[in-house]
Amino acid sequence: MDIRTESDIPVAESYGPGDVGAAPEPAGTFPFTRGVHHEMYRSRPWRMRQYAGYGTATETVERWQTLLREGQNGISCAFDLATQLGLDSDDPEATPEVGRLGVAVDTLADMEGLFAALPLDKIAATFNINAPSAIIYALFLATARQQGADLTRVSGTLSNDPLVEFIARGLWRVPPRAALRLFADTFESSLENTPNFYPINIRGCLFYEAGASDIQEMAFVLSCAKEYLRTLVARGMDVNVVGRRFSFMMFADHNLLEQAAKFRAARRMWAHICRDEFGATDPSAMKFRVTAPVGSYNFKIQQPELNIVRGAYGALAAVLGGCQAMLVAGYDEAYDIPTEHAALLALRTQQVLAEESGVTKAVDPLGGSYYVEALTDEMESRAAALIAEIDGLGGIVPAIEQGFPQRAIADTAFQTEQSIESGTKRVVGVNCYVMDEDRDNPVPLHQVDDTARTRQLAALAEHRRTRDPGPLAGGLAALETAARGEANLIEPVIRAAEAGATLGEMMDLLVAEFGEYRESFSA
Repeated sequence: MDIRTESDIPVAESYGPGDVGAAPEPAGTFPFTRGVHHEMYRSRPWRMRQYAGYGTATETVERWQTLLREGQNGISCAFDLATQLGLDSDDPEATPEVGRLGVAVDTLADMEGLFAALPLDKIAATFNINAPSAIIYALFLATARQQGADLTRVSGTLSNDPLVEFIARGLWRVPPRAALRLFADTFESSLENTPNFYPINIRGCLFYEAGASDIQEMAFVLSCAKEYLRTLVARGMDVNVVGRRFSFMMFADHNLLEQAAKFRAARRMWAHICRDEFGATDPSAMKFRVTAPVGSYNFKIQQPELNIVRGAYGALAAVLGGCQAMLVAGYDEAYDIPTEHAALLALRTQQVLAEESGVTKAVDPLGGSYYVEALTDEMESRAAALIAEIDGLGGIVPAIEQGFPQRAIADTAFQTEQSIESGTKRVVGVNCYVMDEDRDNPVPLHQVDDTARTRQLAALAEHRRTRDPGPLAGGLAALETAARGEANLIEPVIRAAEAGATLGEMMDLLVAEFGEYRESFSA
């Protein structure tokens, strides 16, 4: 019988000692197959964050505070689409989306409002944004300074992964090579100002959500990571210093064993890349620190309560894989942003796993399984072959410019959809065990408050009316001059924002200087 994994790896009837190599090393030692920490969850549980944000700063802070009261130990900020594109809320292309899928941030005052009651040196904050991430980091840094926070204690993560947008999402503004400058400026400033903050979180999950296979997710995320590391080293930075600040995000679906093997293989591959290709000598600079988002992409609108089950199995897969942080989607996110009830249930899913399941008591509990070890080896081998193919094209940037990863993901997504339509891939509630629509339970949905958009637009209009045009013009002129040279752009962005410049005005200035990216190939 020809049985294969989701990654099209043949699965034997059973596995034994002849299917695996040497026993894996202890956790916390190179190449970290079994985990990046010696004791893993026995001494340090994963960080529980729920991806949250909508409307204005006021609504978003209310949701954050609810989740923090209920045991969440970090916040993960969702920005609306306009902010993710670096557009102001009053831009004609942005206005319909203001505050719908995340919080709107137009000004420094908006960022200050998000953290008015949350001291930035006492809570870990994660920002999920790429194209304008340099500006968002600058607003974050300015807010921390305004709070008088101890910047050496500020922790959290900024996605700052622009290459993923060219491959999997399309929320780009400037071309890839200019985007790498903004990435590097942000990283450099973070090392200087917020040394315990992770200024990059490379988003393999976005490849997966676009339809990539597990092998493609591994290969593309590691290829992007190599390009980021190469960019920083070319600036004269020490790989042993910058490597410690790299972090990753890999999707964890409910395909338990393959997901666990994926995380184990990716850790081993990144450790070898850092040491063997970049000459890292500090083990801390070789660790693949990973956050696992669970759900959303593979949650279904049919029989939505099944998404609670999918979320629980996905969370288990993430823990079996050894993640350092996790986000579980609300079961209703196949419809809209989660209700407070669904978000709390997703947080409780993680808490039950941590407190009651017993899965955290042993490090890498699947280690030594003949099947999981063999699967880890095979996934590593296949991902390495794809990385070599990308290297043969000159690296991930030339590959993007040729449309290689984009076409590969599109092909995989098409094949997956065909397999679901044909029934080859079985999805409960979708193509098997289907229930009549009238037997489905109605799902209470989050009610969008349209007044949030009105209030955001009114606040932005008032900001434009009351700011002093003299300092504003000076701040934007200084930013333009810096963009034309090679100076780090973060401090000029802060000065422009403090002079009243909006996110959209600063992003437009950078686009005017660097150009706007246009795809030149057909996917």
